[in-house]
Amino acid sequence: MDGGKIAVTGGTVIAKAGGDFASDIGRGDGADIATQVVRTVEVTNGNGALATIDKALASIAPDPDNEGQFVVTGDVTLPCPLSLGEDKMLVVPQDASLTVPENTEVSGKIQVNGKLSNSGTVTGAVTNAGEITNNGTVKGEVANTGTLTNESTGTVEGTIDNSGEIDNNGTVKGEVNGEGTYTGAPPASETPPVDPPVDPPVDPPVDPPAPPVVITPDTGIRLDKTALTLAPGGTAKLKATLTPSDATYQYIFWSADKTDIISVSDSGVVTAL
Repeated sequence: MDGGKIAVTGGTVIAKAGGDFASDIGRGDGADIATQVVRTVEVTNGNGALATIDKALASIAPDPDNEGQFVVTGDVTLPCPLSLGEDKMLVVPQDASLTVPENTEVSGKIQVNGKLSNSGTVTGAVTNAGEITNNGTVKGEVANTGTLTNESTGTVEGTIDNSGEIDNNGTVKGEVNGEGTYTGAPPASETPPVDPPVDPPVDPPVDPPAPPVVITPDTGIRLDKTALTLAPGGTAKLKATLTPSDATYQYIFWSADKTDIISVSDSGVVTAL
């Protein structure tokens, strides 16, 4: 039903339901990520604990001028894992920042011209002309012409081609090439091997993982009217219903494509202008 759509004299009113961030980008089918909005939903997992899911979808959208690129707008913290196809790239412009939290992974190519703060896992080639602060794990080759700060908990596993600045307080497992500036702990490839202890430490017991959060996706949306005819200044209230009725995300987002002749409120009231 294309998100729920009805014809109005001279224009179109659309109601859209929220989608899944990672799967929309991962499909590579031109899904309109820009139509999504920031929403926070609390759901209950199997043992009664609450989990918060922050859908920061409005801040990442396809670049209309560069096919296969998705551009970060503003300051974005990823709410869930992000998987890009082999021919896709995530771009962080100079005026934007991207935060990857713990237990969150980004898979695919990333071009950083602004700021990237990683406490999770970045898997794939990274091109940095901005600022990267790494407290997590970066897997893959890094081309650095900007500033890369690898904190004490950070690990960079791939080769680094450096013509910028690197401050390493953590672990760099790959080789570092180039004529850029490098300070801090040397790469592991330049560190002499250390004999293992005679009696290796015993790992402490690990608590079992918490049960997964159960999410019921929406599968459709239905409007109570299929057509409207309004005189200038006239209004009509539309009602949209999600299916199934127990869908986790009970949010309806309204928009109009011709705002010079019609408008629609957040509650679905259509006004002819």
